[in-house]
Amino acid sequence: MVKMTPGAKAWIGLTAYVVAYDAYAVASKKDTLSTAFYQSVAHPKKRWPVMAVWIYLTCHLFKIVPEKYDPLRRL
Repeated sequence: MVKMTPGAKAWIGLTAYVVAYDAYAVASKKDTLSTAFYQSVAHPKKRWPVMAVWIYLTCHLFKIVPEKYDPLRRL
């Protein structure tokens, strides 16, 4: 039996939340998380802040940002 780390459990919880919220959003005809992200990226004033955070988070997750410059990893 593989023992899951707290971080792995948190990722499963986050995934479950995204799936549950999107199911609720579709059923109640509200914006899904993907739709909200796309709308933010399509908006001229919101595009660059949203893209900057998304690019940073992706680089953080793939450890592209060196540790000394990555505030999330320094926590």
